[in-house]
Amino acid sequence: EVYGYRMDETMPSDVLLWYRVLCQYLWRKREWNTFKITVVKNVLNVELNGHSVIEDAKLPGLPESGPIGLQHHGKKENGKWVRPPSLI
Repeated sequence: EVYGYRMDETMPSDVLLWYRVLCQYLWRKREWNTFKITVVKNVLNVELNGHSVIEDAKLPGLPESGPIGLQHHGKKENGKWVRPPSLI
């Protein structure tokens, strides 16, 4: 997902449409998953495990340059990993 766009209620409905949870059917739990993320100008395309999940989504207000941030999830309890973070 593209969290900032999905959570922004001011985005037009055609923009929000792309950020529904389509990936839940393609995500392989406890296995490696592969993403191909392409952004050209302000248009996003995402493949998950070889399947297109976001196509030609326009990202209004996207800057022309800047850092790309990816998030990994994990969980610590009492200072120990009980669910390790994903490797990026």
